[in-house]
Amino acid sequence: MSEASLNFNKTIDYLDHHLDQPLPGYEAQRKMAPLLPDGQRFNFSHTKAVKQGAVLILFYPSNDKVMFPLIQRPQYNGVHSGQVALPGGKQDDIDHSLVQTALREANEEIGIDDAKVKVLGTLTELYVQASNINVLPVIGYTKEKLSFRPDRHEVEEVMPTNLYDLLDSKKHRVSDIKVRQEISLRAPFFDLHEKVVWGATAMILSELVEIFRNY
Repeated sequence: MSEASLNFNKTIDYLDHHLDQPLPGYEAQRKMAPLLPDGQRFNFSHTKAVKQGAVLILFYPSNDKVMFPLIQRPQYNGVHSGQVALPGGKQDDIDHSLVQTALREANEEIGIDDAKVKVLGTLTELYVQASNINVLPVIGYTKEKLSFRPDRHEVEEVMPTNLYDLLDSKKHRVSDIKVRQEISLRAPFFDLHEKVVWGATAMILSELVEIFRNY
């Protein structure tokens, strides 16, 4: 695949068709799942009450490229401190659906006008053990020129990301990552913006990469 072949309209049509088909699911997600020190993968099953949440993968055109925003979380006292993520968060009582959660959170975190977003569908939900939340990835697009307005309490940086870079196998790597300076994990990651995109975000994006395998 060449970067020029990722025409925006063709990409959106491709996604619109394939999101109605059976999804690659957990087998695609687990390709980017980190390994524990004993070589085992995390147990992504759960028995206690789980919170619900959603993230937004929002495609938009820019200079003949297909783009989507990633964000970097600020440093804080929490499990996702400083990590690269997709805009999103927990479902609120005011949300009538998880799709609405994804749109609201994107509006709050990076200033996306959710009225201009067309939702194409969703990927497979993923249980995030660290925060005990089921995350539904929502895919949408806009043809509008975007101007990001990050909420500085929740977002350190907005990173416009080229879809072609995500699909480039040279950007798919593996490294040892320390979690809270206590546990060393062997983690696959996407090398984007010279940053390590790993964990739940990488697992979600891994399913998207799989969908584009036959593009």
